Amino acid sequence: MVGYDLGNTSLVKSIDITHTAMTEFAPQSYYPYLCHQTGELRWTMNSTLYYEDKKAKQKKFYDKVRETKKTGGRQNIPSIYQGENMTRFEVGIGTNARISKVIGDRAMLGHLFSMECVEKLHAYWVNEYNIIPKATELRTNFSREMKQKAVKDEIYRMLTADYGRLRLEELVEQASSMSAMSYSAKSKLKKQLLQPFEEGATKNDLIKELDGKILEFEPLWE
Repeated sequence: MVGYDLGNTSLVKSIDITHTAMTEFAPQSYYPYLCHQTGELRWTMNSTLYYEDKKAKQKKFYDKVRETKKTGGRQNIPSIYQGENMTRFEVGIGTNARISKVIGDRAMLGHLFSMECVEKLHAYWVNEYNIIPKATELRTNFSREMKQKAVKDEIYRMLTADYGRLRLEELVEQASSMSAMSYSAKSKLKKQLLQPFEEGATKNDLIKELDGKILEFEPLWE
């Protein structure tokens, strides 16, 4: 009989932290309300929404049912979940240094068997979900005896609300990709355009539902 202590000798070089939520609608229904995040490249491919930075981290939302079918039978959806909408949020960390920063120690295999480290990874996963901007709904209205400037401002808010936060962000990103402005100008313009959303927007009902499903999850360790 040979014993080998993987916990103290094996570096963890990458890790995926995931949770699959049973949502009311298909995953793609939630994507229009998950907006651009500063410092992250937001993009979609097929039925997956990606957020990616330059520091070996990627997070994504995808359809677990569709992904399972795509793997060719390596996984099966249990019969009790057949017909359900399964929205998975996954955060991947691709370097030992970054994982070590999350858990506060040099990341070894043994850390994954510690509830304290599991809870730190879970807290990181929750924070990565929370920092995605999701306030997209603007309430607009005219009131009696509004001054001309107030009416003009309210019309602008209405147009902004109709056009939508995500589409405004995409226009800014498009302009930046075409070298129409500097990085500092891009940040300033984005701040100006999104000010109504930052100051008074609320979350869409779909995102409120997703929040509940994601944030109610707690890691179990037995």
